[in-house]
Amino acid sequence: MKAIIFDLGGVIVNEMEGWVSKAAAEYYGVPVEVMKQVMDRHEGRRGLAGWDEDVYWTKIGDDLGIARPVRHLFCERYEESAPVIQESIELVKKLRANGYKLAILSNIIKPHIQLARKRGIVDLFDINVFSCDSEVNSKKPEQKIYKICMERLKAKPEECI
Repeated sequence: MKAIIFDLGGVIVNEMEGWVSKAAAEYYGVPVEVMKQVMDRHEGRRGLAGWDEDVYWTKIGDDLGIARPVRHLFCERYEESAPVIQESIELVKKLRANGYKLAILSNIIKPHIQLARKRGIVDLFDINVFSCDSEVNSKKPEQKIYKICMERLKAKPEECI
């Protein structure tokens, strides 16, 4: 093994499920189940280059037929709703000390990357591959994002975990 690839959400930070759909349902005045269905329609594009929160929430409002000012619900409470998993940080530091190349490979939006940078998380890794970067513009589980990660790591898939 040469390299170890980590996801950010659910691995390095503990993202609490469902809080965005609940907040959005309340904001738009619709049932949570309706909001989840509408959000699911656009989930494949959220986190890609050109699909920032303004675009995403505009599409949600259009689908619901509800004209409301765009509200950045993914960011409003993200810091408090996504605490750093300290055990994961300690593991990353130990792996780095043992000479492994480390990468983050994540479906993510730019404001969440900014918070990860502010928290010092991004600096712990040699390589960062983020879906929203214009040169990546691909999301897991698409092959393209994994190929980009392997190229940046200068490693073969069988050399990574």
